[in-house]
Amino acid sequence: EEEEEEEEEEKEEAEEAVLRAEKERIEFDKAMAVFDEDKEMLEAMVSEAEKDGVVDDQEEVSIQRWQMEVQVAGARLEKEKAEFEQWQQMAMKEVDEAIAMANKVKNEVNQRQHAEDAARAQLQHGQESADLLLRSESSVSVLD
Repeated sequence: EEEEEEEEEEKEEAEEAVLRAEKERIEFDKAMAVFDEDKEMLEAMVSEAEKDGVVDDQEEVSIQRWQMEVQVAGARLEKEKAEFEQWQQMAMKEVDEAIAMANKVKNEVNQRQHAEDAARAQLQHGQESADLLLRSESSVSVLD
């Protein structure tokens, strides 16, 4: 029963880690979307500013601001990617541990069942031997 409780705990830990990894994947996807949007906006601004061949001061300031936005979004993306990968690895580890514990419990149950079956067989054999002995003693006493 203690092993079954451990198995249940491992299963719960694995489920929690998988859910956390999924949450981190969602955060990573959001960061990727923001990064892509900011990068597209920057590319559009640069393209628009270069159309007339001259980038004025206002356009330069806007471009620099969006370059910073892209850098910030890129840094956040890297952070979210690292967190996602960390939780993904942890989830895989927890799932492996849960599977190992389930297999351990299954093996222990099988071993216990095998031992019980062997004990029953031994008892059955002992009972049959006792019955034979009693029958043979009965036949001997009848002959006397």
